[in-house]
Amino acid sequence: NQHQGLIEVINEAIQLCLSNEKISEQGIENIYVKLVKYVDEHFRSEEELMSKMSIDSKHMNEHIRAHLEFREKVKQYFSDLKSLDAPEQ
Repeated sequence: NQHQGLIEVINEAIQLCLSNEKISEQGIENIYVKLVKYVDEHFRSEEELMSKMSIDSKHMNEHIRAHLEFREKVKQYFSDLKSLDAPEQ
């Protein structure tokens, strides 16, 4: 189940945050890589399914655009890992 993969990434991120240790840049990078992999696989399979089911092209294009926007938001959230390691006060 694809959504189980997302839950696993979320649980890993929560465990990283709840640990008593300082969150490393590598730990954040690992979460990012897993999240991007999940998003790419999930969106690709969803888009393939929509195509196979002959979903209206207007709806499909809007949905694909939403996927692209989500991917960009994920990249943006993780773009400056150093600021997460040493945030400004």
